[in-house]
Amino acid sequence: EDLIKSVDGMNSDQLTHLFETKLKLRLSELAQQPIASKVIIAVIKKVGQLGCHKIEEKITRMIVANFFTISSCKQGCQVVQAALDNFSDAKRVMIAEQLTELGSVEEFTDLWTHGSHVFVSMLDYLDETSLGMIGTILQGNYVSLSCHIGHYKPIKALLSHLVSNDCFTEIYSEIEENIMSLSYDKFGHYIIVGLLETAEEAFKNPIIDAINGKVVAMSLDSIA
Repeated sequence: EDLIKSVDGMNSDQLTHLFETKLKLRLSELAQQPIASKVIIAVIKKVGQLGCHKIEEKITRMIVANFFTISSCKQGCQVVQAALDNFSDAKRVMIAEQLTELGSVEEFTDLWTHGSHVFVSMLDYLDETSLGMIGTILQGNYVSLSCHIGHYKPIKALLSHLVSNDCFTEIYSEIEENIMSLSYDKFGHYIIVGLLETAEEAFKNPIIDAINGKVVAMSLDSIA
């Protein structure tokens, strides 16, 4: 706790000394520990304030090289989030692009166990090509993922980023076939609400048409 407080009062030279002597060689390991991760987060915030570009570069490369290990626990995800909140846009993009290294639904759901919020933050720094890659990997699973307590929030965020993407039409067809079942689902209805908020008219209209005939029944349902 004392070290965490002392970091806030450090200058660039002191911060560099702490990083080089105490943190650099064990950064990935320390990022996963309850107390040590808080020290790293304090360092990341101070790096952002002071503009210590060399330390920023080294921490970013460590996160990129060990992303899936670090993000497998709550503390590690907090470290990644701190970097996304405090580092330059170029470094944020480097970290966010690690999502394109995921190749299966299982890898995404593993990340979402502790890193749902991190995933949502990372989407803001990806280009259309990278977003499309992620969107395509999850095709065929959108309905089941939308109805899961641990998965609906990242899916809602992803869909909001994909509404103008080339892959969205195919993804939307999955949703369209299940509009009513999603609308009545405890978590799935958030996906429908999200699409009504963000999708283009051509995609909103089938949802509105499907719901219109069911308004009375849905008004009696606590979820919809």
